Amino acid sequence: MLVPEKRTVFELLESRDPIWVVNNTKSPSYLVALDFGRGIKFPPLPPGPDPVCLTDAIPHKNLSESYDFRQAVAKGLLQIVTDVSARNYFEKNAGRKEAIKQKLERLMKRSNLVTEEESGSVVSRAQDARDILSPKVLQLHAAYKERNIKEKELLEELLEIQNDLQENDLEYLRSLDSPAVKQFVTDVTEERRKAIVEEAKKEESSAKQKKTLTKESSKEVDEDDFPID
Repeated sequence: MLVPEKRTVFELLESRDPIWVVNNTKSPSYLVALDFGRGIKFPPLPPGPDPVCLTDAIPHKNLSESYDFRQAVAKGLLQIVTDVSARNYFEKNAGRKEAIKQKLERLMKRSNLVTEEESGSVVSRAQDARDILSPKVLQLHAAYKERNIKEKELLEELLEIQNDLQENDLEYLRSLDSPAVKQFVTDVTEERRKAIVEEAKKEESSAKQKKTLTKESSKEVDEDDFPID
């Protein structure tokens, strides 16, 4: 039997003990995706009774810096269980350890593919750094379509990660049947367009200033070369 961890997340992170979690959601298809930044990838966590040891692959430091991890625990999406109970679970259910390992590997491969809905068919394209969809976006997209979260909750989540959203993430979100999300995508896109234009203006102004200074400097040199008697 799995035993919930009594220590807080911060106490557990400071202890450097192994951190085992269980996807505590009720939906059989709700995957919990965690972003650890710095190019560190971890497969979305599937629902079910099998615990997963995050610290086998993710350093404690990255866990402590992960907003997704803290929020998932705070909202009850993930349940932290004790190291002893998790190990006892797999001693009694030896076959499950290999099964969950294979499932995580499949989920990792799937998260490295871009899945798009085009004319009712699902098209998967090979991984490309510019085309990969954020696991968090995939999770939120699926959760909203399956009515596991409301529109307001979805928007709150998107506001938290809006600076990390890539163009493909925004386009994928635009496909949701939600006027509010479509407006969110439009607003973010427009803000970024304005920022690019503003940056271009600054660069142009800076270039003009440098050009003016260069001309003035050249003029001073010319006057020094030919002094007036």
